[in-house]
Amino acid sequence: GYLNGVITRDDTEMVKWFGLAAEQGHAVAQNNLGAAYARGRGVAEDLAEAARLYRLSADQGYAIAQSNLGSAYAEGRGLPQSDEEAAKWYRRGADQGHARGQAHLGIFYAEGRGVARDDVQAYKWLELAIAQSAESDPASHDELTPHRDVLAARMTPAQLQQARELIASFKPRPEPRLEVISS
Repeated sequence: GYLNGVITRDDTEMVKWFGLAAEQGHAVAQNNLGAAYARGRGVAEDLAEAARLYRLSADQGYAIAQSNLGSAYAEGRGLPQSDEEAAKWYRRGADQGHARGQAHLGIFYAEGRGVARDDVQAYKWLELAIAQSAESDPASHDELTPHRDVLAARMTPAQLQQARELIASFKPRPEPRLEVISS
């Protein structure tokens, strides 16, 4: 099996190892095990368990899990649908510099989902995500660029300038990770 960069002989083996590490509080393993439950890889699909594991990881400051938890809330997968909760978790990932969290947060600002509509913030987050995805994820880059261009067309020159200043001053702020000490 292969999930988020980890290769094992089979999906069941993958889940076993992620489960052992997740029990010890390892944030990446919790997120990856959540993804296995969300996709039914090596375990029966269980969206509530996926969301629970994403939250354990997200609460430790793991940006990918924060974006995954945001998506679970946005889609109502494993927990009640809530645009406000989705926006909150996307922001936590976005603030750390996670491109997917930035992209989703930008779209939420553009559409006024879970946050007040704000074209300046939407442009900022989409442009930051686009800049990261240019080389690493060309498909996302190509998908996000038209969203940004539609925003730019409806923005005033002053709004575009404000957005560009926010982009120039953006510095990712990693959250402190909890250190889990097991006995």
